[in-house]
Amino acid sequence: VRAPAREHLLAVWARGELVIAVGEGGVIHRSEDGGRSFVAAEVADRPSALAGVAGTPDGVVVAIGREQPIVACSCDAGRTWVVLDDVFSKWVYGLTALPDGRFAVCGGDGELLVSSNGRKWSTAARSSGEVLLALTPLSNGTLLAVTTLGLLVERTLPPAKATDKAPAKAKAKAKAKVKAKATAKAKTPAKAKATAKAKAKMPAKAKATAKARVKARAK
Repeated sequence: VRAPAREHLLAVWARGELVIAVGEGGVIHRSEDGGRSFVAAEVADRPSALAGVAGTPDGVVVAIGREQPIVACSCDAGRTWVVLDDVFSKWVYGLTALPDGRFAVCGGDGELLVSSNGRKWSTAARSSGEVLLALTPLSNGTLLAVTTLGLLVERTLPPAKATDKAPAKAKAKAKAKVKAKATAKAKTPAKAKATAKAKAKMPAKAKATAKARVKARAK
């Protein structure tokens, strides 16, 4: 693995061969070969620093700020990004992706916030006084969090609503339509070829018919 030169990176996320690294100066670097090489992603209105990044299997990737309560969102697996500075009204920490396709962060006042796309967030749970710094999902559907006191606490989130899953389903349908169109186009040349062959055979048939008529007359 080769890290981008002269960059102070603060967080990294990977899925398969795709690797996204973020850091000081709002830099976002992307790798498609497991981290052997990186290219800088296109970022509009780059923030001062990004300190957390996570993604989902359908290509949605989210990063959060360190010195600003902001979020950067990508819908194309980290190729291009949009930075939003009016999403959070407080500091947020511990960005993670959940098994159901949502994202979760913990607020400075102990709130747990969730989002299906990184652009709109809602409060899913409230902590009783602890300030949470980091999160990770467990196999039983709960979240394990670290507090400022160095304690581990377990928190339960409500299940995702149908509206939270809608964007992913719509994306999957769109991909299926594109694939169907591509398959139909690929079949068209084959059909045209078969038609051309059939046409090419027609003169031969006509020739054979003509010869048969000549023989019949000769008899």
